[in-house]
Amino acid sequence: TDLSLTGIGFESERVPLKAGDVAVVRFLLDDEGQSPVEKEVGVISVRGSKVGAVFLDKGGYDVALGKYIIP
Repeated sequence: TDLSLTGIGFESERVPLKAGDVAVVRFLLDDEGQSPVEKEVGVISVRGSKVGAVFLDKGGYDVALGKYIIP
């Protein structure tokens, strides 16, 4: 999984996705509390099982995810 401030890259073999789809991704961070993350994303690219997507929520900066972003 690759994270940025604006999106995520992940692999999906069970759910067929295509560019233009909207999906919800859910995962746990590897922090002390295993913080759950749930984000609505827009799929922008699919290459085999690799998916590139942008975050659609307009909630602003996510503090929990911010710790994983290298400036």
